[in-house]
Amino acid sequence: MKAAETLAGLGASAHKFAVDLRLLSNLKVQGRVPFVSSGQLGHGL
Repeated sequence: MKAAETLAGLGASAHKFAVDLRLLSNLKVQGRVPFVSSGQLGHGL
């Protein structure tokens, strides 16, 4: 059961990370993130 819990935790973290990136990307496209310079988010977003 420990392995399943670990995998579930990793999956939840990966999902949260992906959602955060998508939200940041959307905000950046709309120009609503004044505190983030264009180079900080990395390429491809």
